[in-house]
Amino acid sequence: MAVDNIQLASVFVTDQERALDFYVGALGMEKRIDGLEEEAGRRFLVVAPPGSHLGLAIVQSDAPDGSTSKVGGFCGIVLGTDDVATTHAELVARGVRFLEAPTEQEWGAVQALLVDPDDNILVLHEN
Repeated sequence: MAVDNIQLASVFVTDQERALDFYVGALGMEKRIDGLEEEAGRRFLVVAPPGSHLGLAIVQSDAPDGSTSKVGGFCGIVLGTDDVATTHAELVARGVRFLEAPTEQEWGAVQALLVDPDDNILVLHEN
C-alpha cells in the first residue's frame, strides 16, 4: 500500500502558548490536540486550518545545548489560500508580519512570505 496523504508537519518554537495564539488567533487555524506526552514530559500541540486533514505540530524547541537552533528561518511550510492578495490584507490587519508581499513567481504561482513570532518563515501560496 502506498502513502496517500501527509497527516502532520512540525514547526519549532520557543514558546508554545505564544505560537498557539499566533496560529489560531492571527492565522485562523483551530486547535486540534493539546495534551501531555507523559513519557517525553512535554506538551503535544497540533493546529490546522478548519477542514484540513494536515495538522501542524507546534513543537517546543529542545536543542540539547539549550539553543534555539531549530527555531527561525525557512521552515518548509506552505499555507494555501484561494486569494493570496485578500488573505495577505486580512493577515496584515491582524498584525501578521510579512517579509514579501504577494508576488507572482517565475513559474506563475502567486505567493507571499510571512513570519511567526519566532521568525519561522512560512509561504502563503495561492491554490
